[in-house]
Amino acid sequence: GAFGLRPTTIGPHAGAWVFHLTNVVLHALNAALVLLVMKRFTGRLAVAVAAAVLFAVHPLAAEPIAWLNGRMMMLSTCFTLLTVLAFDRWDSKPTAPRAGWVVLCCLLAHMSKISVALPVLIALCPFAQYRRPVKRWWVMWAVVAVITGGFTWLNIETSSEMFEIAEGEMEAPKILYVLLALAQYFRQYVVPIGLSVWYPPPAELGWTDPAVLSAAVTVLLVGVLTLVSMKRTRVVVLGMLWFMAAVFPTLPIVPARRAVGADRYVYLPKIGLAWIAATALIALYGYAARRMGKSCRMPLLAGAVVIAAVFVGVSWETQGYHRNDITAALRNIQTNPDFPGVYKQAAWAYHRNGEYENAIEIAAEEMSRHPAEMACEVLQVVGMSQFRLGRHEEALASLQMAIEADPDFGKCYSRLAKIQRHVGRTDEAIANYERAVEIMPFYNPALLPLASLYRSVGRLDDAIRTFNEVLQNNAYDVDAHLDLAEIDIQRQRYPEAVDRLTKLLGWMPENAIARTNLGAAYVALGKIPEAVDAYTVALMHDPRNATAAVNLANLYLYRNDAQEALRLYDSQMPYHDTDLGFLIAHHDFALAIDRADLTAAAFIKAYNKAPTDVDLRSWTAYALAQAGDCKRAALLLKQIPPAAPSAVRPLAAVLIALVDDAPETAIPAVEGLLKMTPLRPPDVMERLTADLQRLAARHPENPWPHFLTARLLLAQDDQAHARLALDEFTRLCPSDDCRNRAAELLP
Repeated sequence: GAFGLRPTTIGPHAGAWVFHLTNVVLHALNAALVLLVMKRFTGRLAVAVAAAVLFAVHPLAAEPIAWLNGRMMMLSTCFTLLTVLAFDRWDSKPTAPRAGWVVLCCLLAHMSKISVALPVLIALCPFAQYRRPVKRWWVMWAVVAVITGGFTWLNIETSSEMFEIAEGEMEAPKILYVLLALAQYFRQYVVPIGLSVWYPPPAELGWTDPAVLSAAVTVLLVGVLTLVSMKRTRVVVLGMLWFMAAVFPTLPIVPARRAVGADRYVYLPKIGLAWIAATALIALYGYAARRMGKSCRMPLLAGAVVIAAVFVGVSWETQGYHRNDITAALRNIQTNPDFPGVYKQAAWAYHRNGEYENAIEIAAEEMSRHPAEMACEVLQVVGMSQFRLGRHEEALASLQMAIEADPDFGKCYSRLAKIQRHVGRTDEAIANYERAVEIMPFYNPALLPLASLYRSVGRLDDAIRTFNEVLQNNAYDVDAHLDLAEIDIQRQRYPEAVDRLTKLLGWMPENAIARTNLGAAYVALGKIPEAVDAYTVALMHDPRNATAAVNLANLYLYRNDAQEALRLYDSQMPYHDTDLGFLIAHHDFALAIDRADLTAAAFIKAYNKAPTDVDLRSWTAYALAQAGDCKRAALLLKQIPPAAPSAVRPLAAVLIALVDDAPETAIPAVEGLLKMTPLRPPDVMERLTADLQRLAARHPENPWPHFLTARLLLAQDDQAHARLALDEFTRLCPSDDCRNRAAELLP
């Protein structure tokens, strides 16, 4: 914020660059920490600098930096390195503050992502420095080990289900997967080619597979070189210990993911390899300088710069694979073209990006390659893409075929229900959502729309039960809390709504919808100052919240502060100048303050932007009639096709006819409105009654507003007030024709 680095774009990726920048800064910080740790371990600045540079530019670091969620790796590495440094500093001069700093860094490392190797990495320091740990060292080390053990146990307990799933999908002997992973890491560190976002396990794996034999040779060669090097230096052993200790928890001995390995898994471990490589490069440079003299220094340095530049280039290319879901999926296709599911993943990536034709096309490739095992999942992405393209019948057919391919795949039913809900087949949608929940009882994407459908058809008890199931799965599901609060308001349980919304705002204070609903509950309870505060805060968090603005304006109008209410409407108009709901609210407000000219001007602007909208044209004509501009109102009404449904058009026609003194036109319009039951909107009769009252006040000599008012009152079985209206009608129009009309209406 201080440097103006605020998101300026809009859309689903708005501000993502800020997070990427943070990741890059974290990586730079980690490179600096690697330099400090290696300087502590080796006492040689040149080796430390070389190791830090290798760590910084090596392409294996690209994934956790480019993938925003990789921040956990970088944060854990950062605090792990800080713990190692803090421990060594405490060991050189033990003090309570330094001990506290060690414990704090250790906790932060594990809270970022469990750093199982931390005790081993700390232990490497005294051995690298040829120091024998004393008793206090072992006590402090035990503290770190206990903390690490506690977090490790917690991680295992909470991830057991994930381990079971991965275990079932990787059935070969685990040692084979371990060999593949280690060989991959060693090769890619030396020659970083073939990097990908996913390394799937082979479908079938045995000891005689060429990939296994090649991996075994690679790992054996690394082991032999490590043992041979022990005669000359301890660096290779120490670096390999760092690598193995840090990478061991991610090896597929107990699989945690359906993958052999991942580049992000070696973010911390590769520091050990960088240590070895840096020591070897500095030794080689020194050897060449001794044998060939100073003349070789510049070529060697130039060669190092070229290698670093190549690494940077490969890193730049590798991070491009993580640019979005589509680039990641296409890279998977490049590296694993025959693996089941890679084309399906690309299809879903295109679907999420709105490229539905591409999604259907690439899904067809998956179906052609793996028709038996991938049919259900491919038909789902095809169906949902057809749905987004407006091809609803094709989409429904695709989802039905997906269910036939695998009747126990719960998401099929949920996605089919989504389309059925959209096309108005509510009962079928409910049945399929219920089937999806039966298969996947903890699947909130099915439970939430099911609860909403229950609510829409009046099954409030079922809706409440289902929303509560959503909250059992995720106590912080905002939509469930909001819907339950709205049901409380609907059932006039206002204190319960206030309590629920207050709790929600306790952990999500910026939720403008919750603030708005809280304001509505406060209004119902008669707590107007609290309601004003709620609406005001809602507008602070969301200046475009039309509902909060309209409700707050009504409260100001209630307080006789029409000027402040008008200011609120004016502030919202730029955001909602074509929103019919907002314009209608503005219209009612304008009539309440006797400023029909305001709403007429607003509707004209909206109509000019959307001249083909029949509802907007009808309301514009109505607003013009309210403002007395009956000529333009009549012109707009003539442009509306007679078959076009519009409940407000008769209201405008009645006003125009009465102003033009044409009761024979107004009376049929009112009779037409009365015959619209039950399709007539609920507030139309109230609007017409209010219009007639205003017209009677503006034109006290006109008897016909009273006659039509009597007709409306009789339709509501209010004969007493209808008779009073007819008495006023016959007083203003004492002719025989008027008396006969009154007698026919109410003998």
